[in-house]
Amino acid sequence: MCDLVAHLPRGCALWQETGGAIALTDEALLLREAVYRLEVIDWHNAGSKGNAPKRIDLPKAAHEVRAAEAKTSAKARKHAARAAKRAAET
Repeated sequence: MCDLVAHLPRGCALWQETGGAIALTDEALLLREAVYRLEVIDWHNAGSKGNAPKRIDLPKAAHEVRAAEAKTSAKARKHAARAAKRAAET
């Protein structure tokens, strides 16, 4: 089973669920780079005014997404508790 998983192609459903750079196919990575370079050319032709363009972010790894969701839900629970407390006081 490990050999099968190790040889799965980039961008397959498993890697998309896992996240990270391997979640994108080679074509998607090339398209990401092409878009960035075109934006840089356009920025240079416009006289390099404003902020330089940035690359499109790669998908975050699954553990980073789960950690961010947990942090957000914890903040939401605290906020709801504070709002309920204020409502009970009035």
